[in-house]
Amino acid sequence: GAAAASQELPELYSICRGRVHSVKPFGLFVRLEGYRAHGLVHLSQVSNHEVTQREDSDEVKMQALAAIAGQGEEIWVKIIAVRREEDGSVKIGCSMKLVGQTDGRDLDPNNLQAELNESRPSLLMYLGVWQVTLDAVYNVSCSRCGGHGHLKSECYATGDKTYELLPEE
Repeated sequence: GAAAASQELPELYSICRGRVHSVKPFGLFVRLEGYRAHGLVHLSQVSNHEVTQREDSDEVKMQALAAIAGQGEEIWVKIIAVRREEDGSVKIGCSMKLVGQTDGRDLDPNNLQAELNESRPSLLMYLGVWQVTLDAVYNVSCSRCGGHGHLKSECYATGDKTYELLPEE
């Protein structure tokens, strides 16, 4: 029955109808028609055009995404990553830009773009498919503490305390 089908996972590279469940700064969470699992349309998969700038605030990113596909809106997605975690949870990566939004037509029938995207660190990080370990230090200054080598989002400075990054032995 329908309940049994909902436990299934969508097939990789299949086209699905979805409804935007929530808008986050990094992408759209989508309820996939006929499945219990939700998918994530990462920011990089919403459009072929740059939707936001990296330095935009979360609010600006969410407004830009919602303008393309807001909460409750129906969209077409192509499944570009499916992963079952050890804890049993499922991560499904979706793309809007590989599907004609008017008719659900597959714009990447040979899956060349989808396969390319599978190797993209930004998408994979949000899907939790792998953890990036950087041996390099960012060439940036933190806007919170003024320290070098990390971003505000990674800053450990609280109040007047600052922490130095120690090189590994």
